[in-house]
Amino acid sequence: MIRGIVRSYYLCWIPVWILGLGAAAMADRVVANFDFTKGKAYGWEPVHHLAPFALTPAGLVTRATGNDAYMMVQGLSLPTADITHVVIRMKSRQPGVNQIYYATTDNPSLGGKPVPTVSCPGDDRWHELVVRLHGQPGFTGTLTHVRLDPVQGADSAEMTIQSIRLVQRDPRPRIERFRATRTWLKPGDETVATLVVANEGGPWQKDRLRAHLDIVPAARMDSSEALVIIDPQGAEARVTWRLRARQAG
Repeated sequence: MIRGIVRSYYLCWIPVWILGLGAAAMADRVVANFDFTKGKAYGWEPVHHLAPFALTPAGLVTRATGNDAYMMVQGLSLPTADITHVVIRMKSRQPGVNQIYYATTDNPSLGGKPVPTVSCPGDDRWHELVVRLHGQPGFTGTLTHVRLDPVQGADSAEMTIQSIRLVQRDPRPRIERFRATRTWLKPGDETVATLVVANEGGPWQKDRLRAHLDIVPAARMDSSEALVIIDPQGAEARVTWRLRARQAG
């Protein structure tokens, strides 16, 4: 339940409640789990400017030995339709940026596409770093290669990677903002209220997103049916209501 505020001509500040953004399962469905604490590399190799892997109970330990260090796994055969995110659990002694490259049967080249990234702190503490793959250009067909460029910007970064997971996530809505075109209304005036919902999870369908604007009786306003507009990539949704202040009495 989210509470917003709309100013009224007669009653100054009026609470507006936003309800029912749809339940989303918070657990990831793991499509592939490269758990390096098991003592296996699962085909991952230090391809460029990375020290040979040391597989320990804490995970895969390595160190960048130069610029543009990266590791890669090949020979995958995973439907991209089943994957929305990659989750990297790791720690590093230096800060930088993790980059993800991928190749698929539809787009076999690792390059030529925008590169999704996520910042990696340098505090030597465990972090789960999440990169969205769903909706990325060229992420269609069957996934064959994944390349991780860890801690870019730190040429000698020391890191431990506990696991890399390819997962499918349900939508995870988060209120971004709620505002109206007009906040001071006289009887008969109209305003359009817009709710923007960010999606931190996988793609959603229109019939799975529901929003309800519950106006307290004292507001003396009429509301239209919610109009839901969803971003094609599933990253954002907008819900609008047209509101009219009632005539006096």
